[in-house]
Amino acid sequence: KSKDYLKCYTELEGINPILIDSLVTSNDMKELEKRNITFKKQQEKIQQLKKEQEVYQNNLQNAQNTDNIQIIKNFIAEYPEDENVKILQEKVEAIELEKKENKHAEVNIKVKSAYEALLKKKGTKGFTKDCDKFIKKWKAEKNNKGSDIVLEYVDKVKNC
Repeated sequence: KSKDYLKCYTELEGINPILIDSLVTSNDMKELEKRNITFKKQQEKIQQLKKEQEVYQNNLQNAQNTDNIQIIKNFIAEYPEDENVKILQEKVEAIELEKKENKHAEVNIKVKSAYEALLKKKGTKGFTKDCDKFIKKWKAEKNNKGSDIVLEYVDKVKNC
C-alpha cells in the first residue's frame, strides 16, 4: 500500500519528460568559448613573459659575473635601457684599464730596471750619452708600447 501512496505524489499528469543535454544556452556556450580562448592566450603570454624574464636574468647574471668584455657588451646592446647598463659600462672600462695596465706591466718593469741601472751610472763619464740612449730607446713606440709610465721615465731622464 505504501508504494502506491508514494506513486501518487511522484507522478504528475500532463507533463511530458524531456531530456536536457545542457543547462547552458548556445549563446552562453559561445561566450564561454571566447573567454576560454582569451584566457588561453593570456596564459601563453604570461608563459612567454616568464621565459623572457628567465633569459634576461640569466643574461644579466652572466654579464655581472664575467670578465669577458664581449658578453657584457652584448648584454648592453640587447638591453640598452636596463638599470644595470651604467654599472656594466663601468665594469667594461675597469676591465679594459686592467688589461691595458697588464699589457704594459712587462714593459714597465723593464723600463724601471733600465732607469735604476742608469741612475747607478749618474756622475760617471758617459752618463749623458747613456741618458740619450735611454731616451732614444724608450721614446720609440715599439719599445714603450704606449705605456704612460715609460714616457714618465723618459721625462725623468730628460730632466737629469
